[in-house]
Amino acid sequence: MDMKNPIYLFIFLVANLIMISCQPQAAQTAETVDHTAKATEFINNWFTALNSSNWEEEVKAFLTEDDSFAEFHKPFREAFPDYHATVKEVISDGETIVAYIKVKASHQGDFPFGEFKGVEPSGKTAEWEEVLASRLIDGKFSPNPTFFLADNLGRMQQFGIDCLPKEKDSE
Repeated sequence: MDMKNPIYLFIFLVANLIMISCQPQAAQTAETVDHTAKATEFINNWFTALNSSNWEEEVKAFLTEDDSFAEFHKPFREAFPDYHATVKEVISDGETIVAYIKVKASHQGDFPFGEFKGVEPSGKTAEWEEVLASRLIDGKFSPNPTFFLADNLGRMQQFGIDCLPKEKDSE
């Protein structure tokens, strides 16, 4: 596992320990392996769809009808049109799925909210890590709750955005 940022490794390990400790000990063998294999296939297929140029249509197969993911993700994709995610690790207990991913994208357009609101597109390319955790319901992502963590500071620094407070001169 290539996790350079210790916070991601910590979160990923804690999530793994929680899922494993919540299962009865006898069920942690073939059943756990089967859940993780199915989850890995699901997540790999999800990111293949999300990486495609026709992502808005392709991701629908993974979402419930009331999911607003495409509406939320569209401005991001307009700002980062060459978005590409690679799955690094997946764990699952059958209902909850946690994925560690690496993303690469270049800042090409305006982003209307969040940390990139009002920031001029730099054209620079950056790579960052993300962790996604969600429940699956009938083979689709549950719209709630979904947990998403991205290395926003690392991403912004790579794009040349000065986002840390300036140190005050000591008097």
